[in-house]
Amino acid sequence: PHKSPFQKNVPLTNGSFSFQIDLMDLLQRHKADLKLHDEIINLMDSYFRSGKLDSNDMNLLSRQRFIKKVEESFKTTGLKPIHENVTLSDGSKATISLFDIEYMILSLLTDESLMQDKNIAEGYNLFTGSAYDNNQHNNHYGEIHTGDAWKPALNRFCGNEGTVMPIALIVFGDKTYTDLHGSLSVTPIIFTLTLFNSSARNNPSFWRPLAYIPNLSHGKAKSDKTQSKVKVQDEHTCLALVFRSLRELHQSRRGMKMKVKGKFVTGIVWIHFFIGDTAGNNTWLAHYNGSGKLKRPYRDCE
Repeated sequence: PHKSPFQKNVPLTNGSFSFQIDLMDLLQRHKADLKLHDEIINLMDSYFRSGKLDSNDMNLLSRQRFIKKVEESFKTTGLKPIHENVTLSDGSKATISLFDIEYMILSLLTDESLMQDKNIAEGYNLFTGSAYDNNQHNNHYGEIHTGDAWKPALNRFCGNEGTVMPIALIVFGDKTYTDLHGSLSVTPIIFTLTLFNSSARNNPSFWRPLAYIPNLSHGKAKSDKTQSKVKVQDEHTCLALVFRSLRELHQSRRGMKMKVKGKFVTGIVWIHFFIGDTAGNNTWLAHYNGSGKLKRPYRDCE
C-alpha cells in the first residue's frame, strides 16, 4: 500500500501546540501583521519564565473591562472624551469629541516627567509668571514671557500680587485629512502651556487635546450652495461648545486648586494666543478667505 507523506499523529494533545494553532488562526482571520504572532509569544514567554504570571494568576479580562480597570486604578476616567451633538444651520447634526480642559491641564502639570526644570522657560518664575531680572535670557525676545503681550495679560488675569499661578494656553487648530479625497477630515484642537520652553513645546508629549471637530460638509455635494458666512457660523457654533469648559472654569470657581511640584496653588487659566495656518485662522476670526478673488481690497473691509 502507498504510504502517505503526511504525519497523522500530530501532537494536538500538547497544550502549547494547540494554543499556537488557535493563535495563528485568530491572527489570520483578523488579517494581523505576521510579526504580531512572534511578539505575543515572546511577551508571554518572558512573563512565564520570570514567574510574573502563572496558571493560578490567569484572571484575564475582556478589553473593555480591562480598560475600565486601568482607568479606575490610575484615576484617569476624567481624561476620556465625551461626545455631544451640535445642530448645524441646515438642521443636520455634527458629533464633537470633547475633552475636559481642567483634566487636560492637570495631566500636564502633575506629570513629573514633563514638569522638570529643563522643560520650563529659562528665566521664568513658574508660580508668579514674573521674569527674573538677573537672567540674561530675559534681556531679549525669546520665550513667551519676554513678549510685549505677557505683562498686560498677566496683570489682567492674575493681578500684580503674585498670589496665583498663571496658566496661559497656546491653542492650535487645523484641519487634517485621513483619506485622499478629503471627505474623512477632522479638525483637532489642541493646546500646550506657555510655561514650557520652545524645545518642550516642539515635543508632542507636551500637547493635549481639547476637541475633535468632524468634517461639517461631509455628505454634501461639491455643488453645495451654502453661504460662506453660514459655514463659518456652523464652525463657530462648534467652537463655542469646544471652549465651554474653559468658560465654566472662569465663571464658576475662578481658578483651579492643585498641587504643582509639591506646592499648593490656585491656577488662573486663559488663552494667550492661537496658532494655525492662514485659512484656518480666517475661519476662526470670520475673515474672508482670500485667493485672488476678493471683491474688497482687504478681507476686513466692509
